[in-house]
Amino acid sequence: MITGKDSEKGRALGAAGRFALCAQSEAPPLYRYVSVEGPITSVRPARIEEDRRPMAHRYFGPALGDRYIESSDDANSLVFTMRPERWRTVDYRKHPQRPST
Repeated sequence: MITGKDSEKGRALGAAGRFALCAQSEAPPLYRYVSVEGPITSVRPARIEEDRRPMAHRYFGPALGDRYIESSDDANSLVFTMRPERWRTVDYRKHPQRPST
């Protein structure tokens, strides 16, 4: 996870020493999610080319991602890494369809 060292999230992560993430798809009727939680195993400064630019490209596309990186002054960003301890998942696509009544 990448966040600012002095952000509310950054301070909370530092204090808690662990975090959880959840990804979900709410497309009806086939809801699904996966969550993971565990302790923070490392914290290091975020690197533009290794960490921030690839993430910006993923979410904004290459052109807008590059504009975002060039316009942001985020020298205090940190990368928090965790060791997963608990995984939870549900995927209703794998459940048999019930006949409509």
